[in-house]
Amino acid sequence: QVSLVANENYCLLIDKGITLNGNGYAITFNGKYDSRVINVKTTEAVVIENLTIVTNGERGINVITKAADLTLNKVTATSANYTLNVAKSSNGSVITINESELNGANTVNVQGPATQIAIEDSTINCIDNSTAPSNEFSALTLGKDAIGAKIVANETEITVTEGSDSVIARNQAADGQILINGESGNVVVNVAIIEDGAY
Repeated sequence: QVSLVANENYCLLIDKGITLNGNGYAITFNGKYDSRVINVKTTEAVVIENLTIVTNGERGINVITKAADLTLNKVTATSANYTLNVAKSSNGSVITINESELNGANTVNVQGPATQIAIEDSTINCIDNSTAPSNEFSALTLGKDAIGAKIVANETEITVTEGSDSVIARNQAADGQILINGESGNVVVNVAIIEDGAY
């Protein structure tokens, strides 16, 4: 069963393996700020292709189950913050992004441990409209819970529209790795190492 709903929290819940072909159409979703357009909650293979997603809500595509298998082909998605979000509960997920464009503040955000993301021939834009110096956004993010996770982007353009302290990529995960076109030079690494209970 794939559930199509229209409430203030999410628009589409994918809970079985499917190929969702948008045929060039768009989903425009005006929900609460913390809403999601698509929740992926299955370990079966999910392919989303030829679709445009636009939301003023916080998240575009939200992966919320462990060992998810998600592919985005020719998807254009824009959200207020996390355009692709991989939740902490989504450990061991495998996500492939091909020929797609993702736009947001923390555009690709990974919290799930051991998640593997491969991005090919795509565009990832960090759009930071904030002027607050405390806001630190990035196009690619491995959060502190994403232990052992990896993002590899090849033949991919990554841009930052800077409004505060935004960067191309940020790695906060122990044993996490972000490679952009074969290099890690544009990645800000700030992993805290705590010894003897001190921090």
